[in-house]
Amino acid sequence: MGGKGVVRLFGALVLSVSVVALGVGPGLALGFPAPNGGGDAPSIKSGAKSLDNQLSDATEASLLALDNQYTASRTAGDQPLSIEQAGALRSAATDQAKLLKKAPAPGPTTFNASWTPIGPDPILQVARSDNALVPVSGRIGALAIRKDGTFILGAAQGGIWTIGPTDSGWVDRTDNLPSLATGALEVAPSNDLVVYDGTGEGALSGDSYYGNGVLKSTDGGITWTHVSGDFFLGVSISRLAVDPNNANHLYAAVLRGRGGARRVSPPVHSTYGIWESKDGGVTWTLLKAAPATSLGATDVRLDPQTPTTLYSSFWGDAIYKSTDGGATWAPIMTGLPAGANYAAVPTRFSLGISHPAGAAHATLYTGFDWVDAAGHHQAARIFKSTDDGASWAVLPTGTGPFDTVLDYCTTQCFYDNVIEPDPTNPNVVFVAGSFGYNMPIPSGGIFRSDNGGTTWKNLGWDLHPDFHALAFDPNNSQNVLIGNDGGVWFSPDQGGRTSSSDTQNSVASLQSADFQNGDFNGGGLQITQFTSIATNPTRTARIWGGSQDNGTERKAAASNTWFDLASGDGGQVLVDPTDSHFVYGTYFGISPYRYTDSGDNFFTNQFIENGINLADRSEFYTPFVLNQNNPNQLYLGTYRLY
Repeated sequence: MGGKGVVRLFGALVLSVSVVALGVGPGLALGFPAPNGGGDAPSIKSGAKSLDNQLSDATEASLLALDNQYTASRTAGDQPLSIEQAGALRSAATDQAKLLKKAPAPGPTTFNASWTPIGPDPILQVARSDNALVPVSGRIGALAIRKDGTFILGAAQGGIWTIGPTDSGWVDRTDNLPSLATGALEVAPSNDLVVYDGTGEGALSGDSYYGNGVLKSTDGGITWTHVSGDFFLGVSISRLAVDPNNANHLYAAVLRGRGGARRVSPPVHSTYGIWESKDGGVTWTLLKAAPATSLGATDVRLDPQTPTTLYSSFWGDAIYKSTDGGATWAPIMTGLPAGANYAAVPTRFSLGISHPAGAAHATLYTGFDWVDAAGHHQAARIFKSTDDGASWAVLPTGTGPFDTVLDYCTTQCFYDNVIEPDPTNPNVVFVAGSFGYNMPIPSGGIFRSDNGGTTWKNLGWDLHPDFHALAFDPNNSQNVLIGNDGGVWFSPDQGGRTSSSDTQNSVASLQSADFQNGDFNGGGLQITQFTSIATNPTRTARIWGGSQDNGTERKAAASNTWFDLASGDGGQVLVDPTDSHFVYGTYFGISPYRYTDSGDNFFTNQFIENGINLADRSEFYTPFVLNQNNPNQLYLGTYRLY
């Protein structure tokens, strides 16, 4: 059976720790009146389920492939255009078209008031394992913990946030800086007041935005300065590593950036690869450029006992090692699948290292999927090296329908692929990726082994899918932060299930200050990535939005709490301006649906696809509009107009 406990992590911040059993769910029953929702909380009808389980990772991957094929066909020719050239020409054509139109008549200034945040703080979402109601926020890019207990969070597009020992909620720190996309965070071991942020999300998704270089804080994450000049403009930084003996000496793994769903070529001296700075991030030297077949470095790890020993991985290429501080590199692929075509997927090698003081060798882990010599896709596996990378061995996948890491990142290993061993104990390792939608009872996404990868424990019950970050407390590795598409969670015992007979895990959602006691609004973390927004002139208290992997949600009338009513991704949301009962939305791809109850209930949306060819080529989020003069008339765009 599951239960709930409360842990006081900070002086003023109380966080609820959900203790749940695999197969038995706890949490709050749906249909309860949310204390901060002003009686405006939706309920759930018996048997109601989200439609998003009809959409698969394979469908998403095929849509992205079609989109890339379409783009390539429009830029091909005797002299192929780059995406930037094609975009510039299209922009110029748009400007010329505007000149052909009559200028609109001048009107009164109506929007002269200041902006006010209205959340989500947080989003309340039906958990995917047992229908409990949990608070979520938005996608995480990176996490770090300082020695004084301060948590530092880098959002995918929401900037840097901190929460310290005396804070009652999260505080945003970089709203005034040009780039809010985070790919990497690293605290200097020798001086934890020094923290580096590598901008540009390194998740390689269609909506992973590029950055503008490296930010640095010298007061523990409170204030930040852009220090890298014009280095790394238009690319992403997927990992940073700081010399344990010198806070000004660091390395960066740089890879392709993306602007929206389009690739971006790097400007001057932003070549993909492994870079080094010896002056605190001001100037940089390229140590190893990405091979021609690769679009960048996805990892760089430093041996804490021998800082001149570095490990790196390149997307679609290989894993490398340097023993001279990055001057020379050699591939370390012995024991990994022979004859594999790593460029085909392409493969992302996620790396983790643990080398406690006194240990003779570093223990390394890596996880990835690949295409074999016969052209068959192989599900992701975990590999381990106990001899400093000289050789690798594949690890067992685990047991049963829940405690197995086989295929842990499904078809999204380029996007959500986390391998992190305990820095003080190489036998403890976390693996995180996607979500077990195909399990008999959906669960998964994050696993832990306590015996070096011989067996695994599933820690993903009721957690949000798609993991991107994990951080250990430098004072106590039992304290762990994890981050995914739905926000950030904390565990004081490495996720629970700490004994062989234990069937429970423990995790605390950090989106709310005290979710256990119904205080949904106290967290302050507002990092949701909105795709669209809509409201209704006759029911303005209910504002609607579509957001990345947090569904189509609506705001509570009397608070900044929002409710995810559809689950999955949220694309375009439309509200009938004459009748607020009718609300329209999409997931990803061609997936239009309709609500007819004003959003009073979870999962009452129904697909409205009749007449649309669902095999059409389309954008990830399809254009979808409503005729304001005739609300019964809808338009949806694939490569054709419906």
